[in-house]
Amino acid sequence: MTHQETLLKQRLPCGSQYLSSIQRFTESPTASSDNKTLDSDASVHGEDIDTCLYGSVVGIEQLMKLGRKRSTEADPIRPSCKGFTSSLSPCAFNAIRRYSYGSNQTTDTAESVKSEGYCEECDRTEAKQHCEECGMKFCFECDAHWHRKGRLRYHNRTLLNSALSSQKSYAPMTLCEPFVEDKEPIQWAVQDVITWLRSLDLDIFLPEVEKFKIDGVFLLSNRMDAFLNSTSQKMRGEKRKFAREILKLKRR
Repeated sequence: MTHQETLLKQRLPCGSQYLSSIQRFTESPTASSDNKTLDSDASVHGEDIDTCLYGSVVGIEQLMKLGRKRSTEADPIRPSCKGFTSSLSPCAFNAIRRYSYGSNQTTDTAESVKSEGYCEECDRTEAKQHCEECGMKFCFECDAHWHRKGRLRYHNRTLLNSALSSQKSYAPMTLCEPFVEDKEPIQWAVQDVITWLRSLDLDIFLPEVEKFKIDGVFLLSNRMDAFLNSTSQKMRGEKRKFAREILKLKRR
């Protein structure tokens, strides 16, 4: 039994059509010269011999040539190396991929380097934010969609350097003025109440406070409930927030 037939029975448990094809290939007049070529390849390419559990892949290039010919005859559109994917061992299959697609390795490497700076969710837009809990980089659109529900909304996200450098310069944001409590709420003057409301982002009530001269005594009295009920044109959410903050002052 020749070297090719032994390789065939050990590594290609396929149909009878492949067995007959390889047998005709090994019985050709050039079989003896091919055997010498295989032996020389085995001595030169030692890393491909018995390097995994599935055994040697010596002579794989000759088998690939035969497979290309049969695959092209069967289906010209079908890639030439796909004819062996279902019959070769994993070791031989990987050797075919390296042989057939070796020219595309640089392109794949370039694409992988390019995708490092892109959103890991859509892989189309440049990443702008990094989520520490998820361990992923997102663009603004995917980040809003990913963290829109449940506990994901409370994940900490930080802007990447690319987002910081591309950010436009805006006017500084006016924040709420800090409120320093140096006296009891019942001793507050009207200006103290105004400062307190500004610290809570309740500026919508400032005109009424100035109009009715609401001080600390008025703020903590029962008259404040009637005042809140009379301001029906205000938003309900802001009225509830105002009432909660007054209740906190009373419980102190």
